[in-house]
Amino acid sequence: MPATPALVFMVESDQAMRHSFRFSLELDGFEVRTCGTVAELLAHPDLGTACCAVVDGNTLARDKPDAIAALEGHQARPPLVLIADHIGRRRFARAIASGLFHVVETPVLDDALVRCIKALRRF
Repeated sequence: MPATPALVFMVESDQAMRHSFRFSLELDGFEVRTCGTVAELLAHPDLGTACCAVVDGNTLARDKPDAIAALEGHQARPPLVLIADHIGRRRFARAIASGLFHVVETPVLDDALVRCIKALRRF
């Protein structure tokens, strides 16, 4: 991993989950900033310097439909990783086909999220 830790944003409405993801990702060497909503993410002044933003599917669903349109139109938006449970094949295919999200299914029991973030860091 590079000497400067990659900046990752985590968007999760559940405070306990935000802390859990932050702790886990920091152990893997990432610098993590957390947000409770997509609007909070988009307003953050450091968004343009992030290697990616990890967005919880349940949080995104609560913020819809404006959140997806705002994410699509935001100039400084980094690549997005959607973490979702029981996403289903159709929804998974739509998320990938949109080009907006990389998808990691939950529960995240292995290093799938870290591997996805590291892959995005290379670009």
